[in-house]
This record gives sequence, structure tokens and C-alpha cells, in this order.
Amino acid sequence: YWTNVAVNTSPSSFYGSPDYFHANPDGNGSSLPYNNISSNVVPVDGEAVMGFAPFINTQNNIPREYLGVQFNCPLVVGIEYELRFFITQGTPQNQGYACNNISVFFSVDEVLQIANQTILDVDPQFTITEIVTNTDWLEVVYTFTPDMPYQHMIVGNFASQADTEFAENGGNSNFFPCAYYFVDDFE
Repeated sequence: YWTNVAVNTSPSSFYGSPDYFHANPDGNGSSLPYNNISSNVVPVDGEAVMGFAPFINTQNNIPREYLGVQFNCPLVVGIEYELRFFITQGTPQNQGYACNNISVFFSVDEVLQIANQTILDVDPQFTITEIVTNTDWLEVVYTFTPDMPYQHMIVGNFASQADTEFAENGGNSNFFPCAYYFVDDFE
């Protein structure tokens, strides 16, 4: 049920485009465990994972990638929730960086990234403040009590380029100068 929050309003526009990887791919490089981004990524659960680039180390203002999802029903105000998910970089090959500020943003209304908008201008409720460099799955747990009936969730990096810390991760930073992550098993 994941969606791409980027809206391509022009055929010539570049926009963020997160990726879907499956154990039974359609032949376009989106296979598991080996794929065109990283290697040996085995899902935590099931046969698929999502991938996205929350940081791109370039001066070309390339839009970041965000994952979005709409809940089946709004969250209940005042009730405590626990969000759990897993994140990894896999074994870096074609992406050369790791970054911090991987965040989760909840909203009542759908938020869209218009064409060529590099960073969504929102204030996330949860942020991983350390640089995430793990090659194994890292479980992330966030407990919160919503103050509004949120119905949408977006995962990505909402911090400015200057406020995002990054480090080389052993991959090929010349091929694709970005931090790339896989996520799985949100609950």
C-alpha cells in the first residue's frame, strides 16, 4: 500500500521515485536478495521491501525520495501507539553514503511533493538522529500519542542538506552519490 508522494507535473521534471523490491521480480533490477542498488537484502517478513534515497550528495537539487501510506482509518487522538519497522542499507555497492535524519511524519491530509521540490517542508514527529550505517536489519521503535486524527504517514529525510550529517559507507559514491535504505515490516 506504499505510495510515491512525488507528483510529476511535467514530462521533463525529475522527481523522487522510491523503489519496490520483490523476491519474484519482473526483470527490471528490482529482485531480492540481489538488486541493482545493493546486495543480499532479504526481507524481514514476506517477499518484498521498499527502498528510497533520503539523501543525495549533489548540488543539482535532485529531489529526495519519500514513502507514503494512507491508514485504513484515522489514528485516535489521545491513544498511545507504537510504531515498529526495520531499516538497512544492505551491502552497499552503487550508493556511497549513509545519513541521519531519517524521519516519520504523520498528517491528517495527504502531503505531496510537487515536481522538482527537493525537500518536503514539514516537521516530522520522529527522527533517527544518528547516521544509520547498518548492513543488517535495525529495528526502530517509536511510541507516541497523536494530537490529531492522523491518516497519512510519510517516511524520509525532511532536514535541510546543511542539517543532514552523512558519511561514506564503502559503496561507490561516484556511481550514485546518495544514501539509500531499505525498509520492511511496518506495524
